[in-house]
Amino acid sequence: MHLKAFRCPFKLLILSLLLSAAATSVCAQSGMLRGFARDADNGEPLMGVNVTLTNVDGRLLGASSDFEGLYVISRIPAGRYFLRAAFIGYETRLDTLDIAEAEIRSYSFSLAFETRELDEVVVEAEREGAGAAAVIAGLQTVRPQDIDLIPSPDVSGDLVNYLVTLPGIVSVGDQGGQFFVRGGEPTQNLVLLDGMLVYQPFHLIGFYSSFPSNIINVTDVYAGGYGAKYGGRLSSVIDVASRSGNKRRFEGEVSVAPFVSAVRIEGPIVPNMVSLMYSGRLSVIEQGIEKLIDTPLPYAF
Repeated sequence: MHLKAFRCPFKLLILSLLLSAAATSVCAQSGMLRGFARDADNGEPLMGVNVTLTNVDGRLLGASSDFEGLYVISRIPAGRYFLRAAFIGYETRLDTLDIAEAEIRSYSFSLAFETRELDEVVVEAEREGAGAAAVIAGLQTVRPQDIDLIPSPDVSGDLVNYLVTLPGIVSVGDQGGQFFVRGGEPTQNLVLLDGMLVYQPFHLIGFYSSFPSNIINVTDVYAGGYGAKYGGRLSSVIDVASRSGNKRRFEGEVSVAPFVSAVRIEGPIVPNMVSLMYSGRLSVIEQGIEKLIDTPLPYAF
């Protein structure tokens, strides 16, 4: 009886080992394709590029690039594949790749802008994913294109000019620029730039901030319902992610206005890999608008 009781678990153990070895063998034969999708003009990462692989049997594999332009397609059986990388507003990239067994293949590419002249297009559809389940409570995502639509007293757009158009957000006060969200105090707002805490980012009665639109990649504004990683504040969170500098060539911008003058310089350190971007703003109220209206304006930042 004791011998029979021992044989049964032993057989199960052998079967489990065989199944594990078979699964490992199958995984080992699969390949992987990964790389980065970038803008051919300035080297900026492209988020949302659809990368697909199709073999001669019509099997389809694919992935989309993330915030940094990275895409990863795993568990690719060995063979020849037709690659297609597509993104709205850019030329589609086509290529043929041979993936070997257990190969980890790196394939990065750049997409160029595509210009087409179209006739009138009318699109009608029912909105999918609508309703409370598809909404993140209290979150508003802001992009530079949104900021540039709002009139600004400066030459370039400014994040604060867009924020004050959102419901529940008011910017009033002295030259420090007090920012109130849903009745909270200014000290209860958390402002981050690439994860770094920024103090007093708003200036001149809410007309200007430390965030011109030409350095912003995306901004998440939480008026409530934010996670534990944003702890320490009670009112709101403004999480700004700056964009990378131009990885292809050096370029710059200088603007002079009665209130604020600004300069921006960017370019590659290691071409196509590492870049830098410098942006600075300086108030020129005492040298500019104060002279024009002949009235003292003690506002400087």
